[in-house]
Amino acid sequence: MLTVDGRQGPYLPGLNLRDLADAMIELGAHNALNRDGGGSSTMLAREPGTTGLKVVNTPSDGGERPIPNGLALYAPQGSGRLVGFNVDTHDKRVFPGMTRRMTVRGYDETFGPATNNEHVTRATGGWAIGDTFHAAPQPGPASFTAFRGSTAKTEKLTVLGKLSRIAPASSRISLGMNEQKPLQINGFDARSFSAKIERADLDLSYDRQIVEVTADLQIRALRPGATTIKAGAQGKETQVAVTVGVQDEPIATFENDVPQWTFGSARATGSVSAELNGHTATGLKPSYDFTRSTGTRTAYAVPPKPLQVNGQPLSLAAWVHGSGKGEWTAFTVKDASGQSRSLYGPYITRNGWKQLEVAVPPELKFPVEVTRFTAIETKADRSYQGEVIVDDITARVPPPVALPPAPELRDDVIGQASGWKFAVMSDARFVARNPDSDLVRSARRTLREIKASGAEFVVINGDLVDEASPEDLKLARRVLTEELGDFPWYCVPGNHEIMGPGTIDNFRREFGATHRTFDHKGTRFVLLDSSTETLRGGGFEQMEMLRNALRTAEGQAVVMMHHPRRDPSPARTSQLADRMEAACFERLLSERDKPTAFTGGHVGGFFASTVDGVPHVVNGNSGKAPAEQGGFTGWTLVGVTKNNIKAEIRPHVDSLHVQAPANLRFGSPEKVAATLKQGARTLPVKYPMSAVWAGSPGLHVGDSSGVRPWHVAWLDPVAGLLTAIRPGQITISVTVNGVTRSTGVRVSPV
Repeated sequence: MLTVDGRQGPYLPGLNLRDLADAMIELGAHNALNRDGGGSSTMLAREPGTTGLKVVNTPSDGGERPIPNGLALYAPQGSGRLVGFNVDTHDKRVFPGMTRRMTVRGYDETFGPATNNEHVTRATGGWAIGDTFHAAPQPGPASFTAFRGSTAKTEKLTVLGKLSRIAPASSRISLGMNEQKPLQINGFDARSFSAKIERADLDLSYDRQIVEVTADLQIRALRPGATTIKAGAQGKETQVAVTVGVQDEPIATFENDVPQWTFGSARATGSVSAELNGHTATGLKPSYDFTRSTGTRTAYAVPPKPLQVNGQPLSLAAWVHGSGKGEWTAFTVKDASGQSRSLYGPYITRNGWKQLEVAVPPELKFPVEVTRFTAIETKADRSYQGEVIVDDITARVPPPVALPPAPELRDDVIGQASGWKFAVMSDARFVARNPDSDLVRSARRTLREIKASGAEFVVINGDLVDEASPEDLKLARRVLTEELGDFPWYCVPGNHEIMGPGTIDNFRREFGATHRTFDHKGTRFVLLDSSTETLRGGGFEQMEMLRNALRTAEGQAVVMMHHPRRDPSPARTSQLADRMEAACFERLLSERDKPTAFTGGHVGGFFASTVDGVPHVVNGNSGKAPAEQGGFTGWTLVGVTKNNIKAEIRPHVDSLHVQAPANLRFGSPEKVAATLKQGARTLPVKYPMSAVWAGSPGLHVGDSSGVRPWHVAWLDPVAGLLTAIRPGQITISVTVNGVTRSTGVRVSPV
């Protein structure tokens, strides 16, 4: 029996009958009967040793569809005599000195529950006490075995490295009355391999009048209010904000101010007007013409003044009357720091009224205000005129709670490039109709800096152009040829390489293959096409290419595509669209037993993290303005050695300045810092920017272990502190992206 998930997105369409026939032939079938398709495709099964059923596929409706018939296979009544064990756990990784709860179910010849489930357990790499595995103090492979007589089953486990930090799966959890939700605390070792932490290994403190946490880590609501769960494990700590109860607060009812709302658009025209037949009374009707372009078109309604939202909202909601044309929806909000973000909602796929809801990330700086409501069409082959009616915009607001601060993590992959080097740039986003724009000049500047950097080639990792017209792509080739000459380069498509035409054809005509592999000095490079915000959209053959390239590479592998698997920014909208596909991709990288790294773009900022031992580097914008306040433009120089990479983040530098005291006294370390300018932006030189601090012979730069008697002063570049050692004169210098500035400091006698 085979169940195939139905259509779940533009590039997850399920299988047609011919595809299904091919799949059945591959499975060895001579005859096959197709029962049904689409959202009705559901398979339920029971695990050995159980009687309950659970859904084992992913129905395209998001859950089980009520249908009147199905095909059921029943096993006969079993004898209840033990023939085997099913040994399972919710996480096969565990930290040294911690525990993992195991589930052991005996089953009979029909896989039904054994009448007698008595068993004994043993373990390697730790100890078995009942159905709990206790990990040894050292990392390595482990196993847990359940047996009775000659019947046994072993589950393989892994003891990770020493616990380095802990973090919740969600930093904010909201409960309704009489509701419960899971609390998941994850641990990470030094290489960012992760595992869930059991309740027995956690120290928890919280207001027990508001919630209770059960032995299986379920948070159960007791009464309305808020509390912070403080969790600790092996000396590491983290926090989770928990609220009970919620109120829907109206923020726009359109009773009196519809004439003051205004219309805006990109690649579209339209208007806003009052609709007397709203959801409750008068509503707002944006009308738009999406026939004027094949690029992404937006139509948005702007309130006369921003809509203020109190508290720390969980979500924004609106009643929307649509005609099923498939428009994508979004609210734009501005947080307390002045940062604007688009919060994307569902597609309008049905006729009539439906309430849409959009989650508000807890990482935003509250309070927030709503500045527009937007309808979006991204598909080039969809051309239409449309309208929606919007009414009763509300915010779902829980009781106030102190939200945990986001931890400031620094990843070791950021550092000075060593070994042989290659460069990465992305997101210039220029168009041919303005060939001398600041965006083109920034792209040219980036290419010149790369050519002079010592890199052996450059990968343009998506969104070099904005609209992907033939003229845009010809200008892109001209810029590359004029600035790089015979310097090697590779071009990876991003979503803006299909923005206008909606297909990759223009890119392919100008630049050839959209995905490829090549080897350079023993390192395998895999360049992928994520222009549709998925990997499947680039063709199944590139998934096969990725698997084969990772399997056959003898040494290190570097995988590159425009979209990262995870968006590190609060809105989390700039990432692979299909989260199942993203998890599969991440698993492919982490399961490889040789050094592997990933580089992406698209987010609009420079970030780095390590996931299950795989460094992930996100290159920021090389032309377009940065997405985040305090962000910068630039590129990345990557150094490659035998077993790892180092990403040297190189911002564009218009000018560079060093701030240090002219006179330094004993006993009072003083701050040393640097700032750079990019046009009108003045930015501190700090992580993740790469900077080299140096100075005259009398200055020690580094940690305190390198201080010697002849040193005049010691500079700790991480803390930014300068400490006097003995009287004298020193010079401090900093170099950022090839630009160096210096200043003198005198250490005065006591």
